[in-house]
Amino acid sequence: MTKENLILMLAGVLCIGLIGCGTTSAEVSSKPRPTSAKPTSSESKKKPMGHYETKTVIDQMAWPEIVVDQKGYTETVQTGTQTVVDEEAWDDYTLRDYGVCSCGAEFDSADAVNTHMYENDREEPHSSCTISFRWDVEHHPAVTHEEPVYEDVCHPPVTHTVVHSAKTHTEKIWVEE
Repeated sequence: MTKENLILMLAGVLCIGLIGCGTTSAEVSSKPRPTSAKPTSSESKKKPMGHYETKTVIDQMAWPEIVVDQKGYTETVQTGTQTVVDEEAWDDYTLRDYGVCSCGAEFDSADAVNTHMYENDREEPHSSCTISFRWDVEHHPAVTHEEPVYEDVCHPPVTHTVVHSAKTHTEKIWVEE
């Protein structure tokens, strides 16, 4: 065997291994190509009709958030005073003798009028007197004291609003024409 015969024989075996037993090279070229094959130069020249557009997709809408800087609270504060009556005011009435000498002098008792008249020997103008009764009124004011007045004062919380922006991302999408 010569080198040339050996090469031809190896080429035939190689051809049979690639194509399969009993298939000739003419049959292989006449078989249709699989669909996964690359397009021919005429097919690749056809461009699809359409274009890419950028679309913004919202993952989470914008939302407001109220942030509390200082909690609200209520405190009790004194706003003034008020007068509290411990005992109401009252009047004390006392019945007393009342005497008037004919000279015009007034006395708190009948004894005082008599003494005045005898000291002046019951001579004119001290010769007579009028004795009557009268009510003396003694006013007693109310007994009071001052007490503080308290009120609850509400202090609202101190807040501010933070507006969080929407969370988004962009995507390229194919739009056919």
